[in-house]
Amino acid sequence: MVFDPITVFLALVFWPKSKGSRAPGPRLAGPGMSVFPVTVEAASFSNDYHAAAVPGADGVVVARKHLGIDIFAPAGTAVLAPEAGAVRFTTDPKGGNVFYLKGASGTSYYGAHMMGAYGLDRVVSAGEQLGWVGNTGNAATTAAHLHFQMNGGKTNPYSKLRELSDAHLARKMLPTSRTVRRGAFGGTT
Repeated sequence: MVFDPITVFLALVFWPKSKGSRAPGPRLAGPGMSVFPVTVEAASFSNDYHAAAVPGADGVVVARKHLGIDIFAPAGTAVLAPEAGAVRFTTDPKGGNVFYLKGASGTSYYGAHMMGAYGLDRVVSAGEQLGWVGNTGNAATTAAHLHFQMNGGKTNPYSKLRELSDAHLARKMLPTSRTVRRGAFGGTT
């Protein structure tokens, strides 16, 4: 029997560990989250981590904590890998079309409500497209967004998202040679 190296890597990363297992999952050296998970220009978000749940598709409010950040963007906006790692795609009633990414740093990411997945389970680079923003699963009656979690909802991703968003916007505001003009007397305007 011959095994493809990508299949072996995905199996190592995602194979369930038994409760008695002392061996941790693979932890690969890496920088961690370095890419905002949605095309930044199109995105808006706030710190709604652990906020009370909003009404579901059937209008019934479920008493549970919100374990991620909702990143709102127009339907069809690109969803991007926040870091390099192994990604797998699936569907479930709550999240609709979802991705699970085990990052090279060991951080796990979950994204839900996508319109669809871009490609198959694979090893990805940071910034590689994973899918498109949508409103599948229990988000059918809401605006299109990506529900984004880190480490199974145990880590609030807000500060890292804010850092990446602010850094991207600051880079866009830096003057370039095209934006600096010479005035009539040789000064810049």
